Amino acid sequence: MRPADYLCVTLGEGGSIMIHPHRGEANFYVIGSNVEMSVEAGERVNSVTLFPQKGQQGIVALYYGSFDSKGRGEWIPFFLGVNYKGDTPYVELKQPWVPPAGRMGQVKGHKVVVRIKDHWFISPDSAPTPHYPHYVVEDPSILCQYLTGDVEADVVFKAAREQLQEVSAHKQVKRLEIAIKSMGESLHRRYGEEVMRHVAEVKKLHEERGRWIKVAQRLARALQQRSGLMTRWAISKEIGEAIEQARRLYADLQSVEGGAEWQAAHDSFPGEED
Repeated sequence: MRPADYLCVTLGEGGSIMIHPHRGEANFYVIGSNVEMSVEAGERVNSVTLFPQKGQQGIVALYYGSFDSKGRGEWIPFFLGVNYKGDTPYVELKQPWVPPAGRMGQVKGHKVVVRIKDHWFISPDSAPTPHYPHYVVEDPSILCQYLTGDVEADVVFKAAREQLQEVSAHKQVKRLEIAIKSMGESLHRRYGEEVMRHVAEVKKLHEERGRWIKVAQRLARALQQRSGLMTRWAISKEIGEAIEQARRLYADLQSVEGGAEWQAAHDSFPGEED
């Protein structure tokens, strides 16, 4: 079967051209292209509009479902050539586009596959990955550009390396998240009760200090009101008791926040050198 048996084109304004099936209900996947198009790579659609450039060999990778009224048929992968005839954009529907000599590649299912020397490069695909060694190129348009001669092999290699680095970084982040979670659980088992006890003590002391502040405020107001009636000795005694209480609270707080027991637990936490 030729692409023209199940696809046709409609010209638009400004150099655009639409590819669509003869039957309105039929649809296909747009795997990728080296020209600007109206849909995202990988979408299942019933039409796609292309915007080719004069003087550029364009291609679009399609995965077309050819089925009869009883649902019998198959999915057909192929490239279509996109170009200009004079001033009019043109899609070759008489036969699939074939890469030139020295540029090996094809549409295989939901992906574009390219071979450069002994290395295979494929576009992303939700289907199971090939059993042969390969590299993923996130943007299928790069593989299409290589096949048409728009870019050389070094661009494909660079895209594959960037994808490997991204995948590696993603895996490292996942491993780090797992390690942090595991470390957190370990710290909680080792220090959870001890830390919570210290926190409770500090909280209690802060509450006591808050109560003392209120007592001191009341004392200040009382001193202000009674300053004309109290003796110097009585005032000194009340102020001295308040100061002593503050010193005791401060000493207790220091023993909790900077005490040997707390410091030992803090020093044993894992650090960067671990």
